[in-house]
Amino acid sequence: MQVSAAGLAASITTYATDSSALVGSNKPYAAMMQFGGEQADFPYLWGDVPSRPYLPVDLDGSLQPEAEEAITH
Repeated sequence: MQVSAAGLAASITTYATDSSALVGSNKPYAAMMQFGGEQADFPYLWGDVPSRPYLPVDLDGSLQPEAEEAITH
C-alpha cells in the first residue's frame, strides 16, 4: 500500500474498548480495495478491480487466523 498524506494508509483509524476493536477507513474506495469489484456492478470504475486486501479480515469481518494469533497471544 502506498503511503501518502491523503492516501488509504493514512486514513486507517482504530477504536478499542475492553472487549472489542474496530479498524477501518473513511475513504470511499477502501472497501473496493479490500474486496475488489466489477465494472458491471460499479459503472464509474475504469475496469474490474481485483481485491487488494490491506486489512487482515475476510468478507464476514472475521480476523485471519494469523492476525488473531498475533493479537491474542
